[in-house]
Amino acid sequence: EEMEKKVLFMVKAVQKKKPSTILLKEEDIEFLLETEDFMNNLSTTYNYTSHLYSRLMKNLKFKKAELEMLEDLIVESEQGYNLSKASLKTISNIRNYYSIVNANKLNRTIRVLTIFTVLMSVPASIGAIYGMNVKIPLESNEFVFYYISFIIFAIMGSILYYLKKKEWY
Repeated sequence: EEMEKKVLFMVKAVQKKKPSTILLKEEDIEFLLETEDFMNNLSTTYNYTSHLYSRLMKNLKFKKAELEMLEDLIVESEQGYNLSKASLKTISNIRNYYSIVNANKLNRTIRVLTIFTVLMSVPASIGAIYGMNVKIPLESNEFVFYYISFIIFAIMGSILYYLKKKEWY
């Protein structure tokens, strides 16, 4: 009976975590992993126990009352096995969902950082060219800063337009 209470507690805890998978914390993941380990052991035990009871029922002779009790034990152990397997499946689904959500978040972050890097490389490259101590076009023009700034913003705008058209952001 103590084991039954523990199993039911674990199953309820897993079911409670199921709807809030986006909000899982590290300790929740650790709890799920510990529960998964426990449920693996439990399902193995239930499966073995069920087979043991079945073999006993086939190989030994029992009174009718004892036989009914043995059949009840077989049914209970099969139910426990099925319950632990269902909880294992739920834990596996939660972990897979959590992995997918985290992978998508990471992909979005990398995409934003890539866009930022591309956009920042344009002014850095043009600034580097005009920062050299060599003769370059328009260096004596007093409005060259405004021309270069306009060109930089035009290039950055066209990159943003292209990325928007390709639905990158």
